[in-house]
Amino acid sequence: MHVNSPLKRGNVAAGPRAGRNTVHKGVSLIELIIALVILALLAALAIPRFSRAAAQPDEGAILRAHLKVLRVAIERYYQDHDVFPGCHADGLNPAGSEAAFIAQLTKFSDERGRVNVAAGPRAGRTTGWKPVPQKNVAIGPRAGRNAVYHFGPYLRDGVPPCPVPPRAGVTGVRMLGGPTPPAFVADAPQAGWVYNYETGQIVANSDAADAAGRSYGSY
Repeated sequence: MHVNSPLKRGNVAAGPRAGRNTVHKGVSLIELIIALVILALLAALAIPRFSRAAAQPDEGAILRAHLKVLRVAIERYYQDHDVFPGCHADGLNPAGSEAAFIAQLTKFSDERGRVNVAAGPRAGRTTGWKPVPQKNVAIGPRAGRNAVYHFGPYLRDGVPPCPVPPRAGVTGVRMLGGPTPPAFVADAPQAGWVYNYETGQIVANSDAADAAGRSYGSY
């Protein structure tokens, strides 16, 4: 007589998990293609933005470089003449004038700050400013220099332009005297710099600020 056992035999061949079917759902080719397309679109949107940010010049760094050029020139003039450029007349332009300041920095001068007029009003002048001083090949590096006019020039390529707003690209200089510290002058759109010829201080004629919130006028 055959007796049915109440116990069901397991699937011996399949092991202890016999009868259990595990289904692993994989990523289809279409889903993978869609994901790649989305990533490509995101990259296409992000890369130009980062490229523009990387290509933007650091206005603060350029301003520091231009101020260094100006301040070194002003200090060198002071060491030779015991006054700051623009404080005395240059032989053609009155004391305190922008023209005297520029001439005394860009031309050969005597011990009183008078420039060599015989060398011509454009001696040593170039058509554009370069951050690295270079010799003016057209007239020679010593044009206008002699036993009397033997100081300078201190700026061979002229006054560098202000690189920051709202006076970016402007090379003019607003002159100040007395104890007044140089600061932004709103009614001087042709001045990229503000300079005190009695104290030798010079700053950018700007009320803008850098990315960190620091005023360009305080550089």
